[in-house]
Formats: sequence, C-alpha cells, structure tokens
Amino acid sequence: EVSIRSDPHFVAGNGLKFDFMGAPGSIYTVYTDRRLHMNMHMIGVRGNSERKGTWMDEISIMFFPYYNITVSATSPPGTPYTAAHGTVTVNGKTMKSQKLSTMTRWHGLTIQRRKTRVFITIQNLLKLELEVVRAAFWESEDGPGNNYLNLKISALNATQAVHGVMGQTFRETFDVTELPVKGKDGEGVIEGKAEDYIVSGMFAADCKLCTVFDGRNGWNSKVAEEDATKEISEEMHSWTGMAGADSESDEDDLAWE
Repeated sequence: EVSIRSDPHFVAGNGLKFDFMGAPGSIYTVYTDRRLHMNMHMIGVRGNSERKGTWMDEISIMFFPYYNITVSATSPPGTPYTAAHGTVTVNGKTMKSQKLSTMTRWHGLTIQRRKTRVFITIQNLLKLELEVVRAAFWESEDGPGNNYLNLKISALNATQAVHGVMGQTFRETFDVTELPVKGKDGEGVIEGKAEDYIVSGMFAADCKLCTVFDGRNGWNSKVAEEDATKEISEEMHSWTGMAGADSESDEDDLAWE
C-alpha cells in the first residue's frame, strides 16, 4: 500500500518512507507514465510564517486520451462539517457531492464518492483512494486552516519509464532501501531536486523530468485506442495486480451538478 499523508509523508512503491514538503502554492508531478499523469498542489501554514509545513489540497489525474480529473479538498463556502466535503470534476464537469455513492464509468473509469472519500479505478491501470481531511482541528496557527487530502494507491500497472516524486518508486529496478533518507524533499530517494518536478498548472506535464506522458504536448493528436492499448500493455508490469472495474456496464451512474 502506497500513501501520501498529512504534511506530506510518503510511503513509496517499495515500502520506503520519506517526506516531500515542496513549497506552498507550487504544483508537483507525483506520477507520470505513458497514459497516466498526476499532479499535486501544495498549501502551507495559514497563520504561522515560522512553521514550514505543507499539505496537499488538490490532485489532478490525466488519463490520456480520455479524461482530465481533479479531486480538491475545497468545499463550497458554508458547507456544514457533517456534510460531504471536497470537489470532484471530470472533463470540467462537477460531480454532485450530495449523492454519496455516485459512480462514473467510461473506458474503464469508475469514480465513487462518499462523505469524505473518493475512490478512483481505471481498469488495468490504477486503483486509488483519496481522503478529505476536514479543517476542524486545524484552525490554530500551526495548521493549514483548510481541508487537505490524503492519498492511497492500492494497485497499478506501470511501464519501466514511470517517473514523478512517487511514480519512480514503482519501477521494478527502483531500490534505495540501503540509502539514507536525507531531507525534507525526498533527498536520498528521488532523482534530482524538488523543483525538477514543478509544473505550470494542474493539467500540465511540463516539469523537467516529465518526458514520458503521451499527452504532454496536448491532446489534439489522439492515438487510436486499440493501437495505444496494444503498444503499452506489452511494456507494463503490475505492482499489485490489475485494478478491477467493469467498463461494459449499461448502468447510467452519472450525476452532474
């Protein structure tokens, strides 16, 4: 089980634990591969400039060439503490937050919303869970003062070219368990420096080390679905087995605001 928790503590693909703080307001590539790219946006401490903590408050998932997905910890103003929190969008459309079992299915994509959790599965590619941590206990000067996200990945398929702050740890050849974890930004674990993973926007794939994602130069020249699937599946390895979702369902589970 791979996770990013709190201010942010990573559990890597090989079980190694390390921190990656980054800088408040910056966006970093957490995972990038041929068909899948994920970015995370960081926020800082609201009331204490002396404390240097950061938290992840939004993640984007680009599933090329089909979907741009965002999961944000931010809730509409006035949302009661006991209500559903967070915001989910798919290709620019916002999923209803009041229907806690909402599900979408196209091209193997399934999204389930619960009160403070979002479950995303892309068939044969990814299975993850996002938790919206509500801000009730973070109103003091040492906290973010806003909701933030925890992320957990339980299964994925990746190529050997996979990269990103966490993505590189899913390579079959990745093994740094004998090296010391040196610093607050993954030193001793990740390739390069934190700034090498900065992108210009939530749906950008233009970081220094973002060279593998097929959609990094835009989505206008889409590859044929059959050719892309055949080409990439031959290169991929499974981290914990295939993620499960039924893309052939006839159910219309969409609910949009």
